[in-house]
Amino acid sequence: MDSVQEKKLEQILLGGWIVFCLAYYLPPMLRGNLCPTSPVWFFERQLQWFPFRNFFRYCFSAGIFPAWCPHFYAGFPLLAYPPNFWYFPGNFILQYFNNYLAFFILHLIGFLIVGPFFYLALRNLSLGVVSSSFGVLSFIGGLYFNIQAGYDPYAMFIYPVILWAVTGILREQIKLSYLVLLWGALGLNFGFDIEQDFYFLSAVFLFAPFLAKPDKWKRVLILGIGVGFAILFELSPLINLAAYSHQSIRSAGITFRNYIGSGGAPDFKMLLPVFLFPSPDKFGVLYQSFYPGLVCLLMVFLGAKRLGWKGFLSFLVLIFFGLYAINWGPLCKFLFHIPVVNKLALHYSSALVFYLGLSVLGSFGVEEFLEKRTKGSLSALVIIILFILVSVFIVSRDWVRFIGLLIVLGIALGLLFRRLKKEWLWQVLVMLAVVFDVSYLAFKLQPRARKNELEDSSAVLNFLRQERNLVRFLPLSRHLHEDTLVHPLVGMNLPLDLPGTHSPLGYWRMPTLRLAKLLNLISPGYLKLDSSGKLDFLDPDPTRDPKEIDESDLFYLRLFNVGNIIVRGAKLDVEGIDFLGSVGDIHFYRLKETMPRYYLVSEIKEFTEPEKILELIAQKGFDPLKTALVENKLNFVSSDYNAGRVFLKKYLPGKWELGLDLPEMKPGAKSAARYFLVIGESYVPGWRAFSGKKELRVYRANYGFFGVPLKPGIYDLKIVYRPFQTRIGLWSGFASISFWLVIGIGFLINSYWAKKRLEPS
Repeated sequence: MDSVQEKKLEQILLGGWIVFCLAYYLPPMLRGNLCPTSPVWFFERQLQWFPFRNFFRYCFSAGIFPAWCPHFYAGFPLLAYPPNFWYFPGNFILQYFNNYLAFFILHLIGFLIVGPFFYLALRNLSLGVVSSSFGVLSFIGGLYFNIQAGYDPYAMFIYPVILWAVTGILREQIKLSYLVLLWGALGLNFGFDIEQDFYFLSAVFLFAPFLAKPDKWKRVLILGIGVGFAILFELSPLINLAAYSHQSIRSAGITFRNYIGSGGAPDFKMLLPVFLFPSPDKFGVLYQSFYPGLVCLLMVFLGAKRLGWKGFLSFLVLIFFGLYAINWGPLCKFLFHIPVVNKLALHYSSALVFYLGLSVLGSFGVEEFLEKRTKGSLSALVIIILFILVSVFIVSRDWVRFIGLLIVLGIALGLLFRRLKKEWLWQVLVMLAVVFDVSYLAFKLQPRARKNELEDSSAVLNFLRQERNLVRFLPLSRHLHEDTLVHPLVGMNLPLDLPGTHSPLGYWRMPTLRLAKLLNLISPGYLKLDSSGKLDFLDPDPTRDPKEIDESDLFYLRLFNVGNIIVRGAKLDVEGIDFLGSVGDIHFYRLKETMPRYYLVSEIKEFTEPEKILELIAQKGFDPLKTALVENKLNFVSSDYNAGRVFLKKYLPGKWELGLDLPEMKPGAKSAARYFLVIGESYVPGWRAFSGKKELRVYRANYGFFGVPLKPGIYDLKIVYRPFQTRIGLWSGFASISFWLVIGIGFLINSYWAKKRLEPS
């Protein structure tokens, strides 16, 4: 194929990709129907988290930067745990669409971008048009990418852009555009999924010496500089890791059982049916993403053969990442003792490298397949197609796929027995083979959920709007986390500035170690530690069967400021809880006695051992309204006088504005005596209190909450979440942006004067 024909074919394929994406997404969007978040997986529960996108707006209203809200499962902030798209500034624009449409527009734009960028990245590796298109269909059109894009869209849509910049630096003439795009795309991605980026960058630098040419080490060095500037651009996740890791539930270490069980991927025995019956739509989501395509695997072996020792070494590296993703025991036992790896929780994130690498290596295999056109490779492809045909007929009876595979088999047999002799049929064969092996499964229509199952319950909203205090609610359901209306994450599914929408099992789905211990009081079994205090198990979806709730739970519910209970599918009959009404099978209750989110106490006790505080507050005789247990060294004298008045002026996530009317102390009180205000908000580093311009010290109180000592008087108190790492992260990002801005302006000025010098005088 000459260069002109290749260019035309490239235009046809890229244009076809764009037309397909538009034809796939636009019709249901224009009709106002639900359409898939990604072509393979309609992730219903993802839609529940849409309103949390407005967190960005609320945080800016509060004068805080939203990217530093902590999230503590692996010691990383929430910014670094998928799905983190609700923090992305782009969502500030998308929120002007309705919740469903915004997400579908995001995926339409994402798929329009990633196909061409991944294609161009493969072309940078000197691969042909057909080979590069095979890679696009294998990875972007494959199961793993589509499922991950439904869960972690921004990160997955950015990886192909990063890869294009990386391959350009390693293989093409080094341009400023490659470096700037690497800096911006990778820098943003650090904010979405830093753990997956760790695996991705590890693989990039492992393979870079193999791929770079010429001036190999010079190019690798330039790549490293680009990555360094990207880290500087979005330094905050790393700073957050350092600041918050000692607060996380992994801070005391983890057991091997927890480590090997945190990956979430099936083992060899569980994966066997996926390969024997390559119809992943018949298996769960977990299995779907682990079917790479038998056609792609054949091309991987051909690609390894084509690249020689580099290819086989690359294949072994990919196997390493794959085994790690599925928690292979012998490998994990070795890695468990490496401190850096021990801190990483999401093993399955490393699957990105496995599938990305298979697609790239498979593209080299297609180049070998089309160039050599050997009878052996064609025979192997015929056997694979026959195997898939039989499997489809036995398991799924998917007639469209079955007929497509029959056409592929017919072309393959015609070429094998030389009945068909056109060279272009080899290209058609390999493209159709990957389409009906993997990509067809990814892009075929999936059953849609009913829209009313995904929308917020107006009854729940109306009930919570009646609440004028900041008491929290507890959602209970017999359907556990599969319930789309009353769900452990339902606290995220409601307006954040609406009083009464704060669930102890909502915002803190993966909390600090201290909050996990407190939550374990409400949901026994939520947290399990071994005898040495290491994390052995955490249930990510803690919930309680309504039938299990009794009067003994009320003390702990009050401790968490719970005032309302929403139950679906069952009724409560507990003394101390009032029934308020029902809508369908959703029932509303209110505790007769509730504890406010903020209050003055008359007694403060100082402790040096945190676990002693936990032991005391877990005792039913403890009265949090009267006593605050503080573990910090007190620099004031506590007052037993708490007759002051505290009232809420404004509340937003991360910001409290309170009015204070605190009378003078009783005659004879010490001058250092202070009132003590307890806030039923989770204590994490970064909470700051201000009286005017004067900053007040924040104390950890009652094990998991915090309090502020106050002088008598009439004044306002402002409490904001504004950690020091916010400023460091913002300044480092500003420095990185300024550097590239100066470089860009310098290039433009230099280009302008160069043109001036060439002009005739």
